[in-house]
Amino acid sequence: MSCESTTSSNFNNPNNGDLNNSFKETDSQKLAEMKESKIKDSLLRAGWIEAEMGNGSMPSCYNFKPKQNKSIDNYLEIHVGGGTDVVVKLINIDTEKAIRYVFINSSSTYKIEHIPQGRYYLKIAYGKNWISKIENNQCWPFY
Repeated sequence: MSCESTTSSNFNNPNNGDLNNSFKETDSQKLAEMKESKIKDSLLRAGWIEAEMGNGSMPSCYNFKPKQNKSIDNYLEIHVGGGTDVVVKLINIDTEKAIRYVFINSSSTYKIEHIPQGRYYLKIAYGKNWISKIENNQCWPFY
């Protein structure tokens, strides 16, 4: 028996009995998907609902009225890569109040237009499988 086998061939075809690392990436990915599925199923059983969201939309139960200034022709353009959806809050620095709250789908672009004059910062949440629950006429989101 020769001892000249390479490490990569042992990794791809482990004949040394060491399978610890052979499927590590696949196993961790499957575990993450299983965990995500269990959490989602648990939330759905507890009354949470899945919602198909379009770019720029938020359900009316959020009781949120966006602020705009149609006389100002400006926009903030947001590009979202693949693999995750994004929720963006545009928040006024001085008042600490959100003036916009938008959902943006994976692999898409959205423009927040007619932003009133002021100084702002963003709060961003990333995730897949947007679900929400209504309690006391208010929506509670979950990714």
